[in-house]
Amino acid sequence: MYQTPFDEVDREPVDATAERAAATIPTTLIPGAVWPPSRLRHGLRGTVAQRRMFVGLCLIMIAALAMQFAMPIASLTRKISLNNNEGWNAYWSTRALAGLPLYTDASSPISNNYPPLSFYIVGLLGRAIGDTILAGRLLCLTGLIAVAVTIERVVGRFGGYRQWSVAAAGLFLLIIAAVAPRYLAADDPQWMAEALMIGSLLLLIGHGRSMPGDKRIVAACLLMVLSGVIKHNQIALPIATTLWLAWYDRRGLKVWLATAMAAGSVAVAALAFIYGRSLFEEVLHHQRLINPALFGDALRSLSFQLPELLIALAIAWRRPRDSRIVLLLLFALLAVAIGIGERMGTGVSQNAHFDSAIALTILAGIALSRGAVGLRPIGLRLAAFAVMIVPMTVKVVRQAPANLGQLAAIGQTDAQWRDAIALLAAQSGPVACERTALCWWSGKPYSLDIFNYGQKLHLGHDPIGLRDALIARKFAALVEVRSKRDGEDDAHLPRAFQHLIAANYRVARVLPDHIYILVPKTS
Repeated sequence: MYQTPFDEVDREPVDATAERAAATIPTTLIPGAVWPPSRLRHGLRGTVAQRRMFVGLCLIMIAALAMQFAMPIASLTRKISLNNNEGWNAYWSTRALAGLPLYTDASSPISNNYPPLSFYIVGLLGRAIGDTILAGRLLCLTGLIAVAVTIERVVGRFGGYRQWSVAAAGLFLLIIAAVAPRYLAADDPQWMAEALMIGSLLLLIGHGRSMPGDKRIVAACLLMVLSGVIKHNQIALPIATTLWLAWYDRRGLKVWLATAMAAGSVAVAALAFIYGRSLFEEVLHHQRLINPALFGDALRSLSFQLPELLIALAIAWRRPRDSRIVLLLLFALLAVAIGIGERMGTGVSQNAHFDSAIALTILAGIALSRGAVGLRPIGLRLAAFAVMIVPMTVKVVRQAPANLGQLAAIGQTDAQWRDAIALLAAQSGPVACERTALCWWSGKPYSLDIFNYGQKLHLGHDPIGLRDALIARKFAALVEVRSKRDGEDDAHLPRAFQHLIAANYRVARVLPDHIYILVPKTS
């Protein structure tokens, strides 16, 4: 007979040594707290009808995933870009391998607010396979799959039935595929960094309820630092880990802090030596508008994680006894709050909520696998699972006609993009692209970062005199994305500059996804 890790107990801070449990399960049993052994089991309990319902729900989830992944996978090797970041990352990867400066000053027309490591990783793989954007896409897809696999492993560490741990991984993929399809296979380092970060969580969780030993703490900390040198916005887990160790394992906290200080100091010193002060000014003091109106967009995105969030709150209400569950709850709480804060930055997209999707699907998977918080009957677990997948499934169904249309026209779209790339390549002067992959594929130098320079313009700065350059029609071509995705009008150039473009440039090509290629007017 076993106790649930969600039983209500009083918790006191402990000074745990290596591999010593912070909250040891007492031998005295609490009535009604009987659980199956904490090992992962195969085979799903329940009636034949219940097993068939589980299979049916999984098939619905797989069908929705196939619908959402179809276009990104089909576009892997094509000259079609669905994400404004792809060309931007490709440009900086190319500059990294060419030995050109990665970080500039405030007066530059181009800006880089990402840490440097991903540019070298993508650039080297791109050099090996002959296509930098394809390299970034493959690494992104690999990182996403690695995160899903790790979620399954973390859920499995808490015992229960493997089918539910696999379902949790699938649920996570469905959330991402439905809400953030442009991040499924894009040249963007977010999933590379997330894969390392979630790998550190797996180390901290371990195989039992004991606190992690020194080696696992050090390894987890190093993975987090490495993750931060790839992408720097996934800070919820490091903060949660610090709070967790401060409460449960004071000795482990000392190891954690010492490792973080040592590794962090080495990383900062190396970055300062290689890139100088400009890296910290660009990454830490990046010019970006903060728009409180985007709070609503953050809540709409999080609404797709609401069933999982409710389960997490139910788990927290039961005051979990297992210290590892407390770590996951801290991770989830911080991820939700930090994601909302990050989302209010102009241009910040769905990636602000990736950490919360990871933490909440893990907690939901554990609850389903172990039958926690009132989900002991198989029927209730199936009902909860159905509620979780319904919001994303409905969204996928609504998007299906557009997705199928894009997929059917992919050959035509590829031809349109190649024609547009040839048009840009033929221009004799500088070009600037809001969908930066077009400029990168055309072989043009990186002359203007429209988004980041646009943020400077919104803040009242125009160090290169873009207004005069547009009036003089100095750009041989411009590429605009005329959409208000997520209601972010501030993510584009200010309206006064849009009017200048309209007065001095004409439309030469129109591509799907609201992409307009403009050339100077002749009169």
